[in-house]
Amino acid sequence: MKNKIIITTSLVVILLAVGGVWFYLDKAPVVSYQFDGTTLEVREDNMTMIGDYIKLEQNNSMVGGSKVVTVSFDSNTKIIKNTIETKSGSGFEKPIEPGDQKQKIATIAELKDDLKKNNLVLTINSEDDIYNLDIFTAASIEYTMLIFK
Repeated sequence: MKNKIIITTSLVVILLAVGGVWFYLDKAPVVSYQFDGTTLEVREDNMTMIGDYIKLEQNNSMVGGSKVVTVSFDSNTKIIKNTIETKSGSGFEKPIEPGDQKQKIATIAELKDDLKKNNLVLTINSEDDIYNLDIFTAASIEYTMLIFK
């Protein structure tokens, strides 16, 4: 009888331990290589932004809620500027023609100038996992500007 209680208790403990390990390993950690947000302050080689980490594996879903981060950039950071020409008027309208959407490589100086004139949403891409980091370096920065005609 005593051996039966010891064996039963041991089996329950082993099953709980195996179940706990399986549950822990089944949960994948959050990984993000992208941050979307707006700038709060721009300095010579970095900027403070508020925005959200993007989990690319799940349809660009935002994770972690809005956070304030510092993004560093240098001469290796690729700046991609998208422009869309649209008719001026009240509200957002479709581009005039698909050909009126253009993409070009911009400079950091051009990005800073565009940020002075507009409150832009920037997409920051990194080569490393940046999830929940307060400071990271941008491999590329992409933004879109509307040009009204």
